[in-house]
Amino acid sequence: MKKLFLSILLLSAFQLAAQQGKETTSKHGYRIITRADMGQPKAKFMDEIMVHVGVYIGDSLMQSSRVFAPTGFKAPMPSEDEFNNTPSAPVLVDAGLMMGVGDSLTAFMRIDSFIRTTLPPSLRKFNEVRYEIKMISLVSGETKRLEREKAMAAFSEISKKVGTTVADYRNGTLRNVIGKPSGLKYLVVDQGKGAPVQKGENIACHYYGSLTNGTMFDNSFERGEPLEFGAGTGQMIAGFDEGVLGLNHGAKAYLFMPPSLGYGDQASGPVPANAELIFYIEIQ
Repeated sequence: MKKLFLSILLLSAFQLAAQQGKETTSKHGYRIITRADMGQPKAKFMDEIMVHVGVYIGDSLMQSSRVFAPTGFKAPMPSEDEFNNTPSAPVLVDAGLMMGVGDSLTAFMRIDSFIRTTLPPSLRKFNEVRYEIKMISLVSGETKRLEREKAMAAFSEISKKVGTTVADYRNGTLRNVIGKPSGLKYLVVDQGKGAPVQKGENIACHYYGSLTNGTMFDNSFERGEPLEFGAGTGQMIAGFDEGVLGLNHGAKAYLFMPPSLGYGDQASGPVPANAELIFYIEIQ
């Protein structure tokens, strides 16, 4: 029995070693070397992958997803038509479609004359950019489609609810609105059962932003992903920072912000100057 176990172990190690170092050229001309193939199903068109990736020129690390996306970098895969009918594609697309969860590979992209001029003199001798990629997880295209449908249904309901609340606020008939010395006003719909949000804490928050005339100017519900930011750290407008610090995780609330706590006398995209802002938020 012990000999059989050792034989299986040695065979598995041999098969893994055989998979390592396998080199091929991708559809769009990238040189790819397989480092580990765990035998999992490979990503398909319209899937979304999450990877760790390090970008090198020679031995110099130019960029790492572990810095700007510690939990992993999301990369959506294109449709089959987009992939086949586009003369070029990002490295992560060609590489991603060759990987399954747990796989790792090295991909090389040629450095053209323009990119070379942007490099420090010490790196201009190199001819390729090297990408070290490891796939962490994969979400199928079908799952993404169902998530989008769910997100759109949620957005429709939220939009109706916010529209009614904004109209009541505009007409002066909205009750239980609480004011703060800063000028911020808020209405808690659900206290939430989680711990209070702490200053500096990284939180995820769904939001729906509206002008007082009922015009929606931005929201996260349609995207299906909450916004992540450091609470009270100045990453958001002042009214948003102040508002979330008074709530619990799981809370649902409206924030009513005077221009001084929003964008002030400056217009910002669809938000006009000196606009009062209303946000419906759900803290995760």
